[in-house]
Amino acid sequence: MPQGFSLGDETQSLEIVESETVYRGAIWDVRRETFDYRGEKLTRDFVDHPGAVSIVALNDNAEIMMIRQYRHAIRALDWEIPAGLLDIPGEDPLVCAQRELVEEADLEADTWQHLTRLNTTPGGSNESTHIFLATDRPQTSGITHGITPNRPAYWLSLGRQNGTNLSHFEGNPTSIAS
Repeated sequence: MPQGFSLGDETQSLEIVESETVYRGAIWDVRRETFDYRGEKLTRDFVDHPGAVSIVALNDNAEIMMIRQYRHAIRALDWEIPAGLLDIPGEDPLVCAQRELVEEADLEADTWQHLTRLNTTPGGSNESTHIFLATDRPQTSGITHGITPNRPAYWLSLGRQNGTNLSHFEGNPTSIAS
């Protein structure tokens, strides 16, 4: 590796010449921006997303909580870790993650750690997902609006063979990356 070389992403602040919302959606918009990149004007459309959180809820048996939800864009019932949108302006990602774990899985945890931030599709969306680890006795919150017959939950074992073939988790990149 050359001296002074660093392998890592680097935020860039380029001059935005023009920016407009070309489609306003229920959850996200599509923006068109023209920017100056090394003396050349480039135009790109991208999904303007509010951001999200995902939670790896790990219990004392080395199992993670998975929930099943219908995801229309991929026409599938998708097993995934609990997650939710950062759709409250100014909300701290940790506060959102704690709220979403209760809402989606009826769980609370004592210890929280921010693992990483994942840009899910950087070529076409500014969606950034904060991934948290929730440990120390994830337990039922007592609020039971998340888990229903239409949204089942499952503790997936990480430590032993249980017949679960992880190759079938093809629809949710955040769950796979976590």
